[in-house]
Amino acid sequence: MQSPYPALLFSWVIIAAVAMCVSSCENEISEISDNHTDTAVDLHLKVTLTQSSTVPTLDQISPYEEALIINEYQIVEVFDGKKPDSDKIRIAQWAITNKQNLPLATQQGTMQTLYLTPLSSMPELNSVYQRNDLGFDPEEKIYYDLTPIPEDYTPPKNLRHDYRSDITRRLKVYWLIRHQLKLAVLGNSHSAAAVDPELFYQPGNTDVPVALNLSPAGSGIEFQSLLADQYLANLPRLEWVIWGISPRIFNQNYAIDRRAQLFQKSPGYLYDQQHWQQLINKTTSAKPATFDQIRETLDSKLHPWGWAKRETRDFAVPLPDDTRKAMLKKCRNPQFTWNNKAWLRFRKSVEKLAQSKIKVLLFTPPYHPLVADTAVVDGDDTGKADYARLVEKLKILSERFSSVHFLDIHQSGHHEFKHEHFSDIDHLHISGAKLLTERLVKFIEKN
Repeated sequence: MQSPYPALLFSWVIIAAVAMCVSSCENEISEISDNHTDTAVDLHLKVTLTQSSTVPTLDQISPYEEALIINEYQIVEVFDGKKPDSDKIRIAQWAITNKQNLPLATQQGTMQTLYLTPLSSMPELNSVYQRNDLGFDPEEKIYYDLTPIPEDYTPPKNLRHDYRSDITRRLKVYWLIRHQLKLAVLGNSHSAAAVDPELFYQPGNTDVPVALNLSPAGSGIEFQSLLADQYLANLPRLEWVIWGISPRIFNQNYAIDRRAQLFQKSPGYLYDQQHWQQLINKTTSAKPATFDQIRETLDSKLHPWGWAKRETRDFAVPLPDDTRKAMLKKCRNPQFTWNNKAWLRFRKSVEKLAQSKIKVLLFTPPYHPLVADTAVVDGDDTGKADYARLVEKLKILSERFSSVHFLDIHQSGHHEFKHEHFSDIDHLHISGAKLLTERLVKFIEKN
């Protein structure tokens, strides 16, 4: 069966249990807007090839220059994500990009480790030639292979803005407004949910966006520093970088930044590297990009300023006693090992921003106040002594540069935010985000 335009339907539901509230929510999909999720890793698994579709020739796909083929694999082990109902899984993989044949396993039994997302979450691939020689399956669910394309191959053209993470559409906005950008937010999902950039630089920022939240969910310091060094430090009008510091980014237990690895091998990043001088030096005499232009370009419900607002909660308000007890029970054992390599990388990035005459506001995102009564300060098992050490180091760093500031918002749980201000133990609800952002706005306006 061969079809350049298959009808691909996939639905999935994430059910959050209260017990999961206390584990890091960085391993979940980051909701970027109402009814929209950016490209992110849903499955990380080991598989063996059972059936493969035939790679078409260039003549067969003409006038197209790129092609996906659908292959079938047997699941051996799931490292991350919810295991599918069946042990067999069908995966769309690139066979040809820009008239180049990509190396694909064709022998049955070949074992691979892959990163996957539902193909239905990649609407930009609907117009790509796809070949499916597998038998008909009425319950067919097809995933898309996010595993990096080899460096010596040209990324698919229609994946120019595919950065293999939930930052994909934020960077699409970035390239529209980078020359007018005055403020950027960095961090992981704690910052993405906590800071609404639209509230800064009012009233003009609503009609002509000049602020953007670039915080990738699940990211470590490698990913965040890369964005600071390469995408922010040299912007012509950037005045502020607000950087949310989650303690986990300096915890050796979270040292492997898998999302940074995927980002650096993504089609979008490879495109940026290949065209960096052209992109960086490009100037425009046109009027600044407006809110309406961003909406039209994105053609989605993405918040134009990149805010990952959370409008639902994983627990009831007020907090039930049984839920409270379950959460307290889960927050008993600190497990934190200082990662000095991550700290040095972070410090170097802060120094680079300061030397570029960009003001930096470092802050600790608040976690649920319940942690004030536990041995840890967050859902990632950071001990209170470890947190105190981090706060002291951030204070010292801010004192080195007049343009670097630090706010300990979290204060080990002894803060102004209430239970109803949170969507889970780690992330602020929209009501809490508004409260925090208003505080940050006041600080920026005074400095």
